[in-house]
Amino acid sequence: MSISSIKGQITQKDTLINVSADTLKPAEEGEDLLESPVIYTAKDSAVFLSAIRQVLLYGKAHVEFGEMNLEAEFIEIDYSKNIVTAYGKKDSLGKPIGNPIFKDGQQEMKADKIIYNLKSKRGKIFNALTKQGELLVIGNEIKKDSTNIIYMKDMKCIPCKDEDARTIFRATRAKIIPDDKIVTGPMYLEIGGVPTPLGLPFGYFPNSKRQHNGILIPTFGNSATQGFNLRNGGFYWGINDKTDMTIRGDIYGNGSWALNSTNNYNVLYKANGYTYIGYSQFNIGDKDIPKDYSKQKAYEVRWTHNQDNKSDPTIRFSANVNYVKNQSYNRINAVNSGQFLQNSFQSNVNFTKSFKLSSLSLNATHSQNSISKLVEITFPSLTFNINRFYPFRREGAVKQTVFDKIGINYLVEARNTLTGKDSSIFQGSPLDSLRYGVKHSLPISTNFNVLKYITVTPAINLSSVMYTKSFSREYSTVATTQTYTIKSKLTGLDSTIGYRTYNLPLVTNYTNRNFVAGYDANFSTALNTKVFFDYMFTKGKIKQIRHLLIPTLSYLYRPDFGKEQFGIWKTVQVDTLGNKQNYSIFQNSIFGGPAQGEQNTMSINLSNNIEAKLKQRTDTGVTYSKRTLMQNISAGASYNFAADSFNMSLINVTARTKLFKYFDVVGSSNFDPYAYDKTTQRRVKEFNYTYSDNIARFTNANFAVNTSFGSNMIEAARKTRQAPNMTNGAEKDAKDDLDETEKLPWNLNIYYNLALNNPNDHRLQPTQSLNFSGDLMPTKYWKIGITSGYDFTNKQLSYTSFNIYRDLKCWEARIDWVPFGLRKSYNLTINLKASMLSDFKIPKRSPPIDNF
Repeated sequence: MSISSIKGQITQKDTLINVSADTLKPAEEGEDLLESPVIYTAKDSAVFLSAIRQVLLYGKAHVEFGEMNLEAEFIEIDYSKNIVTAYGKKDSLGKPIGNPIFKDGQQEMKADKIIYNLKSKRGKIFNALTKQGELLVIGNEIKKDSTNIIYMKDMKCIPCKDEDARTIFRATRAKIIPDDKIVTGPMYLEIGGVPTPLGLPFGYFPNSKRQHNGILIPTFGNSATQGFNLRNGGFYWGINDKTDMTIRGDIYGNGSWALNSTNNYNVLYKANGYTYIGYSQFNIGDKDIPKDYSKQKAYEVRWTHNQDNKSDPTIRFSANVNYVKNQSYNRINAVNSGQFLQNSFQSNVNFTKSFKLSSLSLNATHSQNSISKLVEITFPSLTFNINRFYPFRREGAVKQTVFDKIGINYLVEARNTLTGKDSSIFQGSPLDSLRYGVKHSLPISTNFNVLKYITVTPAINLSSVMYTKSFSREYSTVATTQTYTIKSKLTGLDSTIGYRTYNLPLVTNYTNRNFVAGYDANFSTALNTKVFFDYMFTKGKIKQIRHLLIPTLSYLYRPDFGKEQFGIWKTVQVDTLGNKQNYSIFQNSIFGGPAQGEQNTMSINLSNNIEAKLKQRTDTGVTYSKRTLMQNISAGASYNFAADSFNMSLINVTARTKLFKYFDVVGSSNFDPYAYDKTTQRRVKEFNYTYSDNIARFTNANFAVNTSFGSNMIEAARKTRQAPNMTNGAEKDAKDDLDETEKLPWNLNIYYNLALNNPNDHRLQPTQSLNFSGDLMPTKYWKIGITSGYDFTNKQLSYTSFNIYRDLKCWEARIDWVPFGLRKSYNLTINLKASMLSDFKIPKRSPPIDNF
């Protein structure tokens, strides 16, 4: 049927509106039946031409046949030939609308015209566009066979999701095997409509969601100190649908090399995570100059494991392991500012089993500081906790008494810890360096009210520690002989040698392997209430100021378990004059032991919150809004009646508030009520007011301001109290895991810290620093980032990084520049964004390894 005859049918009045037919007429004897019924609908009209066995569908026509779905502005169904033909049309402005959309299973195509045979399941498609993984494939003419294999003529492959992109791989012929691969004949690259000399005799693109093994192409580079190098080359191994492995390596001309392996796993409804192991050996300096030559060996281990809650709600297992041997690994292999500036690493592996009335937890922890080189490993750490229970509670009692509220917990902890330098922690005999022990805790508490508004919380805390090692010291003397000379009375020269013998004091430390236990107990009680002060105003914008004061008075009594009768604290002579020194048999043990000295302490703390209610005039009248003037300001001190001197503790003052909605301000300071003797440079027993007009002496303070500004101030304010992250958004490229502030047109994060110390009561010693990071998006395709700061103490800029990112649709370009410091480098890269083609790049870089 011709197009003209189709238009002729439109003017007839025998059409049906919104007709839907769901089956073919019964087949004549001898006719072949189709595998599935043909279901069709049309929004405008459907015309039945029974003489020639055709159906014409107008206006958002839709046809379903098995897994095949076809939508178009016009669809013709020819039952005599089992052929479906679909077209679009043009609007009054000549813009095509209603072009056919063909779906067969998970495969979808958009085209100008589609012809499909219902019997053979073959089709021919003109000017079709289909999405294959991360690629858009356009063909002038397409044929589709019954196995869903697509044959294309004059193929254009766009390596991104933008149909108007100007980067195209062209080929005269191509074959697409769904969920497998795309194979083409001779192809070349076209950019901006201009063919380039970059071409291949054939093309091969992986086109599958399944895992495929393959080689990872390395990047080429040249370093002034390391020579020519190949980086990040390796192999991908798709083990199965639950796990895979990526092995990458670097090799340098001077013999340096690095190797790492990443393994991802995901077991449905069970757990997911990944492991990373990396090792590197960098040769620094010239081998011909031994003093300047060194080998930097380092390794890193990371493991993250997350259990799915659906597997077992009563069992929880998680892991987050980060271990780095030699900070040079982090500096040489860092991929962004945040990783380069990181100097502490923590790990934790936890298993928790919950029971009806208790819980059991097993932990393995690790902490490491790359500056001090100290490492602490705890394994295993066992915690068994019996939930709080009330043994005297009466069931069904309407009013609870003090005895009803008595609650008891029981907690037992067993811990095994190894501490040392990262270079020697496992050397020698680590078992001798282990610290292990068991601690039992039994807190008992209740609460009641006095005078209705005062809450009293008395408590008794019992605890004990158990070890298989104890510490002892023993005094002895060592006979030492010293020679001296005697001058001759005749010649005046040294002529005689004399000998003098005396004893030197020697204190020897011993580690005894025996079972020892120590006990501790204390009684405490606390009284607290809330007091409100309201200040009303009749004039001005302020209607009311409310001051909330929460005073807390605490008392603690603890006997002196340092007495000789308890056998925990002992004395040892330390010199020939008979001076003695106290020591604990639990010295350096993992939980410590009972402290020496009696405690009879009274403490007071005053916590304050200040809010204001402001008047606001609007078109509808006067409204009121609440503003927080001071979130919290508290002061506290204590007095120990049992101490023989320095009974009073330091006076601590802390404050926190938010200024102008966006500045999070935190401050703390300490004041000493006792005086300081500048002559002896020691703290004295007399109170400070006897020496000066001040009641207390300022010792130290810390002041910090964090803020985030952005084009969306609400999203920026949410980030104010987060931990500083010095990796700006431009360093992270166009990744989907950017937080909400990093997606803003612009944002700025500022972290300011000021520390004041007054150790000798003479001159303040300030230490202050300012760090900031920010992003700017001049357009939707540009992102500029900066990370920097200033150290006011050393009067120099801190680590600084400039980053520029440009989204070129199919391509992406970035410039990363660190202008000075150990990380001094630059990196210019242009590459395709599609992950399967990301190795198609043009790099130019000066690596930071040249600075080490």
